Amino acid sequence: MEKHSGYLGLSLIYGGNMIGNLLFAPVIINWLGAKWSMILGSSTYAIFIAGFLFLNYPFLIISSLIIGLGSALIWTAEGSYMALNSTKETSGKQSGLFWAISQASLIVGGIFMYIVFRNTKRGENDDLSDSTVKILYSVFLGAILVGIVILMLLKVPEPASGVPVPKKDHVQMIKSMFRLLFTKRMLTMAFVFIYVGVELSFWSGVYSTCISNTLKIGDNPKSIVGLTAVAEGCGMFAGGALFRFLLSKIKRIPRILVVLLGMVIHLAVFTLVFLNLPNESPLNKTNDHGVFSEPSVAVVLICGFFLGFGDACWNTQIYSFLIAEYPNQSAQAFSIYKFFHAMTTCAAFFWSKYIQLHWHFIILCSTCIWGCFCFFVSERFLSSSYTDVISPKLEIQINDKPMDAYNTDTIKDEYLKKHRCSTFGDYDKY
Repeated sequence: MEKHSGYLGLSLIYGGNMIGNLLFAPVIINWLGAKWSMILGSSTYAIFIAGFLFLNYPFLIISSLIIGLGSALIWTAEGSYMALNSTKETSGKQSGLFWAISQASLIVGGIFMYIVFRNTKRGENDDLSDSTVKILYSVFLGAILVGIVILMLLKVPEPASGVPVPKKDHVQMIKSMFRLLFTKRMLTMAFVFIYVGVELSFWSGVYSTCISNTLKIGDNPKSIVGLTAVAEGCGMFAGGALFRFLLSKIKRIPRILVVLLGMVIHLAVFTLVFLNLPNESPLNKTNDHGVFSEPSVAVVLICGFFLGFGDACWNTQIYSFLIAEYPNQSAQAFSIYKFFHAMTTCAAFFWSKYIQLHWHFIILCSTCIWGCFCFFVSERFLSSSYTDVISPKLEIQINDKPMDAYNTDTIKDEYLKKHRCSTFGDYDKY
């Protein structure tokens, strides 16, 4: 394997994810439904992990692209499945619950990695033994297979909004996604999605590489990486659970306040990371120290926790926003989100092979501030168009045919509720 094969593999994964979201995910979800799309996407994870039991470079490249396409499918399908089970009023609670449960895997996986590597000393066994590799990836593969079985047991509910979403043909589905993409609101939200992609590349890959490459951080950096994953998972679980609990007690917390909290936390964390770890650490092993002091394990773990907590602030509110604002175009909306998310993550893992820590700091802080501003604009000054409220099939019928077969009063009620109008004046224009 080449020195930076990890960065290359991750870049290919998110490149495949980007292509999958743009061309395949909404079409397959429209065809198979959310449940079976999640199962199909999960199967690609099993293929990818199984390949590590017999790892070679060509398979890494091919399987990275395969899991990239599968991840586009599973994440978009998860958003679509949540939309089926949520209303505008419950979207925040459901997003928090989903995020807390899904990111708890980091806690379990991090503890497992710590146990495996707890006796490893720096300079000893930098290359994992075959037995360690088989233990690690056999356990990961088993967990994925159990997850696939659980997905098969899920029920397919009627939409919680009470408005069925008829299937479109494939061409209409792609056209619908591109129409939604080029609305002002979605283009503004694209900058939010871009930031989340940048910070994902940092906490999921670059940060652990920095820790592992910092020679002055301790004798067992692999165990510290495992503990950092636990800290990140605890932060994500705490964020998701906290917002789920608060929204069960308080009817509504403005989404922008949660995103603002996430921005403040992340800016503070990026600053601490920059001060604590060597500038060269994303690229090479180094004996250098941070800006002001020797690297601190305690600061590394604290930063890991708040990286996760801040990530939960952003992601729970993005999910809530998309579920609430695009209930009948959830597959298209989540595909757009994951497209920009994956595009930026792919690019970030690619440039991570070449840039030092101070450039990561500048990119993260600038995109964080701009992303928060764009979320505020989307939430307060831009609203979804009328065709975002009604079902995709109704959109076509309005343009081409009479609506005799549909409950017009239901459409009017949805439109008035969405836009807080008191008359049907705007509705009658359509």
